Amino acid sequence: MRMWFMESVDLSEPIGRKTVKKTLENLKAYVSLKSNLFKTEEKCFLKMLEEVKRDIDETDRSKKDLDFISIVLDYSNSAGDLIRALQLYIEALETYVSELDETFDSLLEDARKMSEQAAREMPRDKPSFYG
Repeated sequence: MRMWFMESVDLSEPIGRKTVKKTLENLKAYVSLKSNLFKTEEKCFLKMLEEVKRDIDETDRSKKDLDFISIVLDYSNSAGDLIRALQLYIEALETYVSELDETFDSLLEDARKMSEQAAREMPRDKPSFYG
C-alpha cells in the first residue's frame, strides 16, 4: 500500500546521489583517458631515451644529456605514480559511494515501513462533527 504523499516524491534517487555518481564517473573516465595518454607518452619517451642513449654511447656526450635522461625518467615515474594514486582514490570513492547507497536505501526502506505502519494505525473513523 503506497501512500499518496509518497507517490509524488521520488526519494529513491535524490539529486545529490546522482551528482556524486556522475562526478565519479566523469573523474574515472578522465583519469582513464590520462592513463592511456600517459602510457603512449611513456612509450615515446622510452624510445626517445634509447635514441639519446645510443647517441651518448656513440659520441660520448656530456653530463647534460645524462641529466636530461634522468629528468625524463623522473617525470615518467612521477606521472605514473600520480595516475596510479588517482585510480586507487577513485576505487576507494566508488566503494564509499556504494556503501552510502546501501545505507541510504536501508534508511529509506525503514522510513517507508514506518510511515506505512503509522498510516495503518491511524483511526479511520470520521470525526464526530461530520455527523
